[in-house]
Amino acid sequence: MARRWSGEEKELLIKLRKEGFSAREMVPYFENRTEATIKNMASKLCPKNSKWTEEEDRIFSRSTQKRIC
Repeated sequence: MARRWSGEEKELLIKLRKEGFSAREMVPYFENRTEATIKNMASKLCPKNSKWTEEEDRIFSRSTQKRIC
């Protein structure tokens, strides 16, 4: 039977995902978790089609504005 993910593990996974870690790079941070289980949980917690926050929208908008000078 699979071991349930704790709240602390989920929070760490989300934090690492936001920092750009891949599932493979996360393996050392999770005892007794495989790359596949990390990838599976990441897809549930951090879906690719999730909406951006207002702050993320502002950052994107500023980064894509054309500079005249």
